Amino acid sequence: MAPRCPLVHIDEVEPEKTGPGGGPAVVDLRFPISRRQGVPNSAFLARFHPGATALKHRHDGCDELVYILSGRGRFGPDGVEVRPGHVRFIPRGGEHWLRNMRAAEPLDVLALFPGGGSRVETRVAGVG
Repeated sequence: MAPRCPLVHIDEVEPEKTGPGGGPAVVDLRFPISRRQGVPNSAFLARFHPGATALKHRHDGCDELVYILSGRGRFGPDGVEVRPGHVRFIPRGGEHWLRNMRAAEPLDVLALFPGGGSRVETRVAGVG
């Protein structure tokens, strides 16, 4: 029988705050779906405040699907401009980064990690 996952509202999930290199720009991460609900996958919603960056990294434990919900930014490895509705598949081990290029508007992102039931299980690794 498939595990029963509860319905989760994002406001019920505590954010994990991260700042690039200890700087003032902050990314709020919320994991509403993860191993905590008994499922082998995870999903996060991230709010990149103006100027915030997810530094170059990779996930060695699973693939990642990223969907831009709102705002505009640049997405690597190729630095293309992204806006709401853009979707990107990043294969396991693929190096990537994301930066909010706006001065006054957040960049909101949904990321799905099939087979990565927690942040640790995605095996995130920083790259140079």
